[in-house]
Amino acid sequence: MTLIDANPNDNFDANDEGVAHIDLPNAFNLYGKSVSQLSLSSNGYISSDSTETGIDFNNDCPFPSNPSTTNIQGGVSKKAKLMPLHNDLITQKIYYQHFSNCPRSSQLGANLSCDVFMYKDVDLFDSTNSTVEHFNFEAILYPTVNQWVYQYDGADFSSGGASIGLQSDNAADGASMSCDNSNIVSTQKAVCIFHKDNQPQASGSASTNINLETPFLTLGNLAVSQNTVKDILFSIPEDASCGASVGFDMQAAVYEEGFNKISEAIVSVPIGNNGSCQVVSNCLVTSANNISPTNGLWYNPKRSGNGNDMYFFEDGESPFMIYIQYTALENRSPIWYITGSDSYYQNNQSYNNIRKISYNGPYSSNTANQIETIVGESYTTLIDDENAIQTRTINGKFSADLLKVLHFSQDTTPNNRTGLWINQDQLGWGVTIATQGDTEVLVNYLYDNNGQPYWTLGVGNNNAVENINLDYFNSFCPHCPSVDIQTNTVGAQRINYASGSNATMETISINSSTSEHPSAWNKTNTSLQNIVPPDTK
Repeated sequence: MTLIDANPNDNFDANDEGVAHIDLPNAFNLYGKSVSQLSLSSNGYISSDSTETGIDFNNDCPFPSNPSTTNIQGGVSKKAKLMPLHNDLITQKIYYQHFSNCPRSSQLGANLSCDVFMYKDVDLFDSTNSTVEHFNFEAILYPTVNQWVYQYDGADFSSGGASIGLQSDNAADGASMSCDNSNIVSTQKAVCIFHKDNQPQASGSASTNINLETPFLTLGNLAVSQNTVKDILFSIPEDASCGASVGFDMQAAVYEEGFNKISEAIVSVPIGNNGSCQVVSNCLVTSANNISPTNGLWYNPKRSGNGNDMYFFEDGESPFMIYIQYTALENRSPIWYITGSDSYYQNNQSYNNIRKISYNGPYSSNTANQIETIVGESYTTLIDDENAIQTRTINGKFSADLLKVLHFSQDTTPNNRTGLWINQDQLGWGVTIATQGDTEVLVNYLYDNNGQPYWTLGVGNNNAVENINLDYFNSFCPHCPSVDIQTNTVGAQRINYASGSNATMETISINSSTSEHPSAWNKTNTSLQNIVPPDTK
């Protein structure tokens, strides 16, 4: 097991029965409570109590169990704790470091931030044995998905006599990975702990590539206990190994008001018949996209308050789709995400990774100051040119929607300016513009004073020059229940269009005093270009 090197300049001399108190840059959820400070005991446990003394050398096996009365009187807390290796330890050093892009990828997504707590040069205390062990272990927290990982290193490592796991306040609940057992945990195994709301996706998909020609099935309105039979078309490469396993999963059942997450393998079979295979090279296999979808704003009418600005490109042999998702966090504050370069688009289905863009401090046109975090992935499957299914996982949370093209006018559009508009010298922010009939919608994707992404929306007349007020939206997150939207006017915007591809944003003035996104965003005479080619609209 390869450990992550933590910052040697941010370390704590670990006295026997000592403790290190650490303020976290990002809070995480532990048994339903938000935790922003941890106390690391030199005895291999991590308490959520900021007053913890760290003196508990008794691993209290079996657990969950509360500390002894003597230890409680000595300052040992009954609050929730993590136990990467709770034992009577002599620890030389404890290191801590925060990574905005974790060197060890989480099973819930790449490029997540993490906090690493490393115990260096550890000895197992034993009054009857003079042997001095030298081993290391660490606990890794991924705060955005509430995941913990324990890793171990060193020839002298042993989990015998230790408790490994976690437990809640007052020992009301817990999970034990090892308790006085020297065989369960080793340097070749990592312990992964997932929050109940942030579970890894089950995968029955096979190692052999598969071309799924029907990535969705329309089941219609089924009555309770009613069944139906549908055909799934798929093909495999001619050079696939005979006998190799192929399979695919069902992600979810999606309907207008919501979804049922399934995440289970529905087909897993070997190629061939008892090891006998016959290659067929003249079958009609296709991965082409035969639907011409509408570019622009898509949403779920039953969950208005979230939406995507989606664009599809048939670029020869490498078609692709991009989108910006306008949504909210669990606290209802607005946030936007944008698709990344890891993608494919075939059989009318687009896979995309999902990125969060932010800055350390206010926005800067210097992209070197930009922080790009991969927060999840999505599958967008077209039903027809104006309907699609989208399943997504963001920060470990799964959600799904039936999406439709947003129609806000049935009139003829005299000036089509729909597209993604940016300034080439100020990359990182921009304007989604949608025009239908005599109506224009502007959605600005930008940053607050702390460099965190948020968005505003305005509606006005589809004129060559128009002043449009901008509203701040408190909506709901993709996996959250739909609630009433709260809006607040925070600014105004004026764009002067030279054509459907070039314009000058004469003014934008936003002054938001919200606690989630305090923002002063003011620009004048800024050139804008539509990066979506006119022939794709």
